Amino acid sequence: MNGSGNLSISYLQKIFATLKPGSFYELMCHPGFFDKTEITDSSLLKYHNWEGELNLFLSDEFNQLCITEGIELINYNKLNELIINKSFLK
Repeated sequence: MNGSGNLSISYLQKIFATLKPGSFYELMCHPGFFDKTEITDSSLLKYHNWEGELNLFLSDEFNQLCITEGIELINYNKLNELIINKSFLK
């Protein structure tokens, strides 16, 4: 959680290398577009880099990191399906 709000490829490389195959992990992140009229709280502005994280997740470098580390990004529907079918145990 240390990098949440301002993730970088170097941080993810370090974290992803420690993950156990066949396990589920949740990555806390906040990708999006920054609208200065919508967000005025200075503590949020210091903590979050919405567009930086969005660009990171859309980058070829992130995609390649996931391939290299064997990481599959899923949503909660897929997680529920895997748990119900126990297909993650196969």
